[in-house]
Order: sequence, then C-alpha cells, then structure tokens
Amino acid sequence: MILTFQDLDLTDKAWMDELFEAGGRDSLEYCFATCYLWRQAFGFRAARLGDRLIVQSGERHRTSYLFPAGSGPIEPAIDALIERAGGLGAPLKLTA
Repeated sequence: MILTFQDLDLTDKAWMDELFEAGGRDSLEYCFATCYLWRQAFGFRAARLGDRLIVQSGERHRTSYLFPAGSGPIEPAIDALIERAGGLGAPLKLTA
C-alpha cells in the first residue's frame, strides 16, 4: 500500500481528531492542535490508511512516524510504513 502524506490544514481537524480519539492514547503528540501548531518546525504531515492515521515528521533519512492512531487492524499500517521506509532507504522509526 502506498501512503500519501499531505500537509496539515485546519480542514483536517475533524477526521484526525476522530482517529486520535479512537486510538485511545493520551500523549500530547496524539492531538491535532499539537501537530498543527508544530507542523512547520517538525515537518508534520498526515496520511490516512483506512481507519488509521499516520503522522510523519522530518524528511528522507530523518523521517519518523507516530505509532498509527485509530482503530482496526494495525498490520496494514505497519506494512505500509515498512515499505515507505525501505523506499526512502532509511530505517523505520516509530515514536510515542
């Protein structure tokens, strides 16, 4: 599966909040406001894969990802991240 990351926009708030909430993590990183406010400093971008939200920070070899938020099977999201990291020639780095 190919992940398509997009720059964050205020119009993303509703769907991102829904998936952050469904994931049940109480970490500051799993909050639309945090991602949106720090988007330029950390290069936050978002992709949706079914009922999963993946937030990317950084670029190329310095790219890392929040553990996928949302609900449903986690395996497709992890497989997509492994594929993406391999395509960038970088190790997969998950945070929070």
